Amino acid sequence: MNPKKVWLQSKRFDITLWIGTLAFSGAFIFLAGQVDAANHLSLWLFIALVVAFDVSHVYTTLYRVYMDKTERKRRPRVYYVSIVILYLISVLTYAISPMLFFSLLAYYAVYHFIKQHYGFIALYKHKLKERSTLDYYLDRWTVFVGTGYPILWWHMHLPRNFSWFMDGDFVDLISWISKPIELIGVSQSTVETIKEITQFIFSEVFFVLYILVIVIYITRQVFLYSKRGFFNPGKNLVMAGVWISWYIGIIHYNNDIIWNAFIILYHAIPYFALIWLYSTRKSMDQREESGGRILRFLTTPRNWLFFYLFLFALGFVEEVFWDFFVWKQYLSPFLTGLFHSGAFWNSFSDSLLGSSKGWSLSIADRWHFILWVPLLTVPQILHYYLDGELWRFDGRNPDLRRYLHMED
Repeated sequence: MNPKKVWLQSKRFDITLWIGTLAFSGAFIFLAGQVDAANHLSLWLFIALVVAFDVSHVYTTLYRVYMDKTERKRRPRVYYVSIVILYLISVLTYAISPMLFFSLLAYYAVYHFIKQHYGFIALYKHKLKERSTLDYYLDRWTVFVGTGYPILWWHMHLPRNFSWFMDGDFVDLISWISKPIELIGVSQSTVETIKEITQFIFSEVFFVLYILVIVIYITRQVFLYSKRGFFNPGKNLVMAGVWISWYIGIIHYNNDIIWNAFIILYHAIPYFALIWLYSTRKSMDQREESGGRILRFLTTPRNWLFFYLFLFALGFVEEVFWDFFVWKQYLSPFLTGLFHSGAFWNSFSDSLLGSSKGWSLSIADRWHFILWVPLLTVPQILHYYLDGELWRFDGRNPDLRRYLHMED
C-alpha cells in the first residue's frame, strides 16, 4: 500500500517517531533513579526537557503562520487580533488572582495536550478514510479516558512531587469535596473516612471504567482486523503511546523528571515532526513562494538542525526573560557569582522590578508582575489557541490536505 495512504511520512519515519519518543522518555526513568524523587528539575534537566522541547515547540507557530506572508495575510484577525485579546484577558485574569491565572492556564494546557493527541489520531483516520460513527466516538472517548483518568487521579492524590506549572494550580478535589462536610460539624474521624471513601471511588472504581474502555477499544481493533482485514497502524501507535505515557508519567511514578519526560516529550516531539513535514513540503512546492529566504532556508530538509536550533534559541531567550523578570531561580545566582557580589545584581534588579526576590504569592500582585507574567505567557497561550485553528479540514486551511498528503 502507498505509504502516503497510511503514514504521515513513511512506515519507518512514523514508527520511529512514536516508539522512539516513548523510548527516549523511558530513558529518563533511569536518570531519575539517580535523583531524589522529591527534587525539582535541575537547571540542565530543565533546559534538556522543558526548554528544549516544551517551550521550543511553541514557536513552531512561526513556521506555520508568522514567517509565511501568504498565510499571515489570509486571516489577520485570527493571527493578530487574537494576540491582543489573549494578552488583555490574561492581564485581567492575573489582576483578579495570580493563582486563578496559573490554574486556568494549567487546565487550558491539559485541554490542549489532550486535543493534540486526538488530532494526530484524526490525521491517521483521515489517511485511511475511516468513516464509522462508532469508531469516531470510541476513538475520542478512549483518548479522553486514557488521559482524563490520570488527570483525575492526580487531583485525588495532591500534593504530588510535580505540578503542571506551579504548586496549587490544580484543585485539590478531596479537600474541596470534604469542606461542606466539615462545615456541618461532624467529627474529624468521620471527615477522614469520607475522604478515604471518596478517594477510593474516584481512584479505584473509575480505574475499572478506565480499563474497560481500553479493553473495548482493543477488542474493536481485533474485530476490525479479523473480520474486515482493516488495521490502522498509525492510529493505534498513537493511542498506545497515550495510555503508556500518561499512566507512567502521572500515576505510576511520583517524580518530576519522569512526569516531564513522558508528558512533555510525547506532546512536543510529534508536533515538531508535524510542523517539519508540513513546512518542508510547502517549501519544496514551487507553487508556493510565500516564505522568503529565511523561512525557505530553515525549512529545507537538509537544514533540519537549523530548523530546530532557531526554535530552541527562541525558547531559551523566553526562559531567560522568565527567570530575569519573574522567577529569579537560575539566572540570579549565576549573575551574582559572575559579578562576585550580589550588590550589583540586586541593585540592578531592584531598579527594574522593585524587588530582588523572585515571584511568590505574597508579592504576585505587584504591577510589574501583572504586566510581565501575562506578556511572557502570550506565545504559549497563542500556540494553544491557534493549534485549534490551524489543523482543521473544514475549509479554513485550504492547503492543509496537500501538504499533509491527504488529497485523493
